[in-house]
Amino acid sequence: MKISKRIVLSACLLFLGHLAFAMKDGGNNSNGQKNNVLIYYSEAGGGHVSAKNALLQYSGSNCQIKSIKIFDETLKDLDPLKSTTSSFSGEGLYNILLRNKFNRTVSILEKIGSLYCKFQEKSAKELIKKDIIAYKPDIIISVIAPINNAILQAAQDTQTPFVVVPTDLDPYVALENIQNPKYDKFTLALPFKHEKATQALQQHQIPDKYVQYTGFPVRKEFLYPPLYTDEEKLASQANGKRSLVLMMGRQGAVDMPRFVQELHSVDRPLHIFAILGTSDKKIENKISKIPEGTLVTRTVLPQTDHVALLMRISSGVLTKSGSVSVNEAIRLEKPILLDHTGSVPSWEEYNHKFIKDKGFGDSVYSYNEIKPKTEIMLTRETKTRVKKNYKKLKQPNPETAFQKLICKREENSGPYEA
Repeated sequence: MKISKRIVLSACLLFLGHLAFAMKDGGNNSNGQKNNVLIYYSEAGGGHVSAKNALLQYSGSNCQIKSIKIFDETLKDLDPLKSTTSSFSGEGLYNILLRNKFNRTVSILEKIGSLYCKFQEKSAKELIKKDIIAYKPDIIISVIAPINNAILQAAQDTQTPFVVVPTDLDPYVALENIQNPKYDKFTLALPFKHEKATQALQQHQIPDKYVQYTGFPVRKEFLYPPLYTDEEKLASQANGKRSLVLMMGRQGAVDMPRFVQELHSVDRPLHIFAILGTSDKKIENKISKIPEGTLVTRTVLPQTDHVALLMRISSGVLTKSGSVSVNEAIRLEKPILLDHTGSVPSWEEYNHKFIKDKGFGDSVYSYNEIKPKTEIMLTRETKTRVKKNYKKLKQPNPETAFQKLICKREENSGPYEA
């Protein structure tokens, strides 16, 4: 069997990386014990879950992880919908609105939610302290918003290290209600330096000593080249054509048939990898009725574990403007087209500006723009220009950065006792 030099090199680099981390004693503290890590996340949208799963990958078996859906568990009694209707919640309403593209309403709901979190901050802090007493974490990590100020206060009261990981390039929702923090065990983990992050630090008066640039928490398969021939197997489905990854996420899957239809009008050989993100037979049936020619072909994947592989072999990515999808494409240095055919949540607006200002891609503001802008994205000139622009962006390795954060523990630190 022929093994490429790239595969051998990747395997060596991966082995050396794991060896180096093992020599640093992994996630063990100075006493040889595993660090207890408490991660707060939410199922509102998909970004929080994706970031949480990436952090779980990074920690491996080196830490004892406890993941809590904070709004559904710790703060369930503060949810006005959940307390009055046992089968419905604020998260559920949020996801229904997203799925139906009521994005302006979602943005308004976020503002109302932020004010409500501020109103309930003292109660939330006491409930979070109960978690800290129960689980005795060495460090708390939050990938949620906008309750982080209550978590910060609870962490400060119990002297527990606390890390906020915004899951959007625009960090304002994650920093809502945090102002001029004074807690030396607080860390704000930002992916990289950019304009909106600098503005947020100034607006919230967050000193530089509390900020670490960690890279965006994407899954490990986006960080390292594949070691096996999975890439070649998937590439064979394109039959030598340039390929495009199309994904709208579980909440945006309803728009997939229209995007597939518009892409089939592209005037050059193209293979579409349409990732639905959900097993929805209605959507699959609608796509199946769209004529498939010889010039443009497609593979429809309801769900897949090979998003990173598909992106690697693709000539570009057409996706919703959610920050996880955007940062996955940025990590792999791919040309990007973002969906702006309707309104988008306010915290995702900056993603459109960022990729255009940096020269990484463009946005489609109507269905009529899908065909011409896709054809531009697929050109060799675009690929060369975008690749050159990515070289200007410094992206730290998030696995390395978060391992250092998670494993960091002072000699005299210990679990909080009530």
